[in-house]
Amino acid sequence: MTRLFSFLLTASFIVSQLSYYGICETRPEPVQVTIDLTSRQTPISPYIYGQFIEHLGRCIYGGLWSEMLEDRKFFHPITGQAPSWALFKPGNRSWDGEGHPYELLTRSPWLILGDRKTVKMDSVNPYVGEHTPQISGQIENERTGIYQERLHLKAGREYTGRIVFRTDSSHQRISLSLTWGTGAGDRTAIQIQNLDSEYQTHHFRFTAERSTDNGRLEIVNNGSGTLWIGAVSLMPSDNLYGWRADTVSLLRELNSPVYRWPGGNSVSGYNWKDGIGDPDKRPPRKNPAWKGIEHNDVGLHEYIISGENRWSRNDPEKPRQVDIKERSLFNPANGLDVVPLSVTLFVLDIH
Repeated sequence: MTRLFSFLLTASFIVSQLSYYGICETRPEPVQVTIDLTSRQTPISPYIYGQFIEHLGRCIYGGLWSEMLEDRKFFHPITGQAPSWALFKPGNRSWDGEGHPYELLTRSPWLILGDRKTVKMDSVNPYVGEHTPQISGQIENERTGIYQERLHLKAGREYTGRIVFRTDSSHQRISLSLTWGTGAGDRTAIQIQNLDSEYQTHHFRFTAERSTDNGRLEIVNNGSGTLWIGAVSLMPSDNLYGWRADTVSLLRELNSPVYRWPGGNSVSGYNWKDGIGDPDKRPPRKNPAWKGIEHNDVGLHEYIISGENRWSRNDPEKPRQVDIKERSLFNPANGLDVVPLSVTLFVLDIH
């Protein structure tokens, strides 16, 4: 029935074109088509429609992902120079942004407390990437350390984080502070002691007492020895394995059956091995296709767990089960927790 219908339509089109160009002088006979509405074919798969996410702009970092700190693994060397941001005007093409200017990180967002000479970049034994900041001890009771501003804090909200560090003295102390104002009481702080010459990870929690768009995280070296900082992270405590809870809630309402990742152009220079394992050890790189840094905090593991948390449609029929050898996920909120993975369907998009 379907083939006959297609043939009749095609024949009618050919005859009409011949008549239009004067090749066929006779008027074609009317074509009668009968459609049987009771005859149904195989239903269209719901997976023919989906959504697209890519590592560009604020789609993932600063959008779907909960990380609040910029350059948390120190891709840019810390020099103390400011401003860290510059206004960039893209091209007029639609995929460039239609000429609308936006902010672009051009140097390290980490500023220096005290003398700039107290902060150097160790490129001989970096923790991850090309270099790791090392902070000298106090000089004449002057604080030494680094800090990052422009953090959006909400009153009464809890934030969780971690810092990876090492020192050359067991008597060293580190002070971490979250501030929401300039007053002496506009902050909360913790002290970390019993340090080691080997890298260790310390988890912390802060609660902001006031809302601000210019919160600040300070890391201070309170001893006389040297402090190396491998990585730092800060997220709202209600994150879902690193994903923003409010955004995930909207994605669940959207109920898309498929989310395509990691995109189109960004795949051209992307190495999937950079996006697995401990996020603090994943190397930060320059985004190969778009401007900015590819932190590699969102990789294959995080993409899989997004499906586990039902961004996409929960199909009870499960068309196919794929066996994944690696069935654990590093949970950025709580450290080395193991999370079971169950994947319904993978489609490889090869360019």
